[in-house]
Amino acid sequence: MITWLASYPKSGNTWFRTLLTNYQRNADAPADINQLDGGPIASARMWFDEWAGVEASLLSDVVVERLRPAVYRCLVRENPQPLFMKTHDA
Repeated sequence: MITWLASYPKSGNTWFRTLLTNYQRNADAPADINQLDGGPIASARMWFDEWAGVEASLLSDVVVERLRPAVYRCLVRENPQPLFMKTHDA
């Protein structure tokens, strides 16, 4: 399952992801901002390239948008825990 953390850039999304990670971990030490739980950032090409099997930079924007739902389904299938994915996309 994907829960979208959608926001405008610089509006507190990373702060919220840090809060969520600390809540879920319930650890003695606070989470490192560079190692937050939840899943990839939706616009990360590395994840798209891996799951689509082709580099997004080689495809048109129209094709990338058509493939995105299938890429997200693959992510969900491979991750039994809930994914909290940051996005700034419309």
